[in-house]
Amino acid sequence: MGTNCSCMCDQPAETKFQVDEARREKVIIKATETIKPFRTRKKKKKKHNLQELAVELLIPSLSRTYMVKRFFEAARLLKKFRLSHRLIFTPLPTRPEIEKIESNLAPYSVKSICSMNLKFIPAVELAEGGYYEGQWDVYQQTQEGSGVIIYSDHSKYIGYFHDGKRNIQGRHIKMDGDIYEGEYNDDRMQGKGVLIRNNGIIYTGDFEKNLESGHGTLEQFGKVLYVGDFLNGMKHGKGKLTMHDGNIFEGEFKCNTMDGYGKYNWTDGKEYHGQWKCNKPHGEGTYIWPDGRKYHGYYNEGMRHGYGEFIWPDGREYKGSWVKGKMHGEGFYSFDDNSGTRQSLKSSWVNGKREKWL
Repeated sequence: MGTNCSCMCDQPAETKFQVDEARREKVIIKATETIKPFRTRKKKKKKHNLQELAVELLIPSLSRTYMVKRFFEAARLLKKFRLSHRLIFTPLPTRPEIEKIESNLAPYSVKSICSMNLKFIPAVELAEGGYYEGQWDVYQQTQEGSGVIIYSDHSKYIGYFHDGKRNIQGRHIKMDGDIYEGEYNDDRMQGKGVLIRNNGIIYTGDFEKNLESGHGTLEQFGKVLYVGDFLNGMKHGKGKLTMHDGNIFEGEFKCNTMDGYGKYNWTDGKEYHGQWKCNKPHGEGTYIWPDGRKYHGYYNEGMRHGYGEFIWPDGREYKGSWVKGKMHGEGFYSFDDNSGTRQSLKSSWVNGKREKWL
């Protein structure tokens, strides 16, 4: 072979190294062209664990979460109701007058009734008027269980409901100041209860169809006025009535009046026991004075009328006819004469004065 051979092996070492370097650079360039650029990930916001929150933040956070969930659920339920009740997202609009009355009363609360078909719904404005917050029967779409209602007349009731009506027991406060707390049935006061009137009179006892009926007690300013029977909101039957002046009647009542047999005692010692009608002695009775005078006979509208016997403290007696509270007509007048002999003479009387002996 000649000296001019072009074989690679015959190239100098430096030239071969340069070729290898050129190839390596091409591979590196090609590899860098295929690598995708690096993208930084966005940092996710760290969710606070409730255990990490301070106490003063934990309670409001839980309350907001609970309220949002409850309002959404309530709105979903109300949307299915036949009547379009409206969530108001605020507390019930209780009038200041009612709040003032409540502030002077003992707290009153009711427990929720557990049932699959009962759901609590926050304050709503009722389609028929008024506002309600409490349990509903979601199938019957009526108030059922426990709740609070503000009526159209601004009165407030807190208690139990059945089929949309007050039931079992509750407290009702009216704008005029009357307060009832007790048992209910079919939206009416029925059973045992306490009714406080705005004039301070308190009735404790039985109710029927919103009226005092049965046995009960009336009191005012800490003093018992009446204990006995009632019917349709009136004293009716047997009872004991204490007047404001201290006089006492114990006996029978009819339609809020003393009617029938009864005994009346005055604070000055006078006493009457006998028949009554329309708050007056009427019929047969006996009237006794503390000085010893005594009358037994008949009355008409509170006055001695008809036959009667009157006895004076000194022993004198009159037995005969009476008209409008006075001896009138014929009768026997008895007395002891100067010798101590008992005399009984028939006499004629006019308007309480003896006219002549007969």
